[in-house]
Order: sequence, then C-alpha cells, then structure tokens
Amino acid sequence: MNKKAETGAGIFHGCQIVLDLDAAQVRFKQKQELRKKITDNGGIVSYIITKKSSHLIVSNAEKVKDSYKGRMAQKYGVPILGMDFIDVCLSEDKLVDTEPHIVCGTSMTQEFSSGKIVTGEFGFIDVCR
Repeated sequence: MNKKAETGAGIFHGCQIVLDLDAAQVRFKQKQELRKKITDNGGIVSYIITKKSSHLIVSNAEKVKDSYKGRMAQKYGVPILGMDFIDVCLSEDKLVDTEPHIVCGTSMTQEFSSGKIVTGEFGFIDVCR
C-alpha cells in the first residue's frame, strides 16, 4: 500500500468507484490492476452502485445502457465514465473533470445548455438512449 492511501490522502480519496467491466473486453488481470490503481490512491472500489457512489467506470458503453448499474447510475446522478478516466487522473496527479470521459448520458453542462437545471447528487443527469 502506498503512503497516500495509508494517510487517507490520494487522488481518489473520498471516492466510491463502481466498476462494471465486461469480461469479454477486460481480462481478470486488467481488472485487478485497475482496482489496485484506485485503492492505492485512496479510493474505494465497489461492484454495487448506491447513492454514495461517486463514479461508474465501464468498459462497454453500449451494454451499460441496459444494465442494472447503468440504470441506477442514471437514477442517482452518478457519472458513467470510460476506463481512461482512471489513467488520466493518475497521469495528471489529480481528480480531473468527468465531462470529457462520459460515455453514456449527459453532463450538467449539456443539460444547462438545453435549458434544464435538474441535477443528481453529483451534478449529473444521465439519460442513456
């Protein structure tokens, strides 16, 4: 475990990140590496989405539209992001803006531009269509 995770600091400190990774696209070893990147940097990995979830990381944007995790993320306003989000955060050594990494749904900026002001707990309305 790295020092950041031990001290409660780290890029993902305070984040509960849910993983929804397609076994046909992401090998077990890759899943474990992704999980380690998150936990070594202070994050909590979950496989169940709740109101406390901060991000949903997916490997298959098409399948998430019809998945339970995808529907619940939309309901709770959790941004649905591609796997690249984790690596970008690590390379920039900070929690980056989620909007460029959204793979399903619409962001708060997109909703504002259309005249809608309704938001979820984390500032997102995710409507996969």
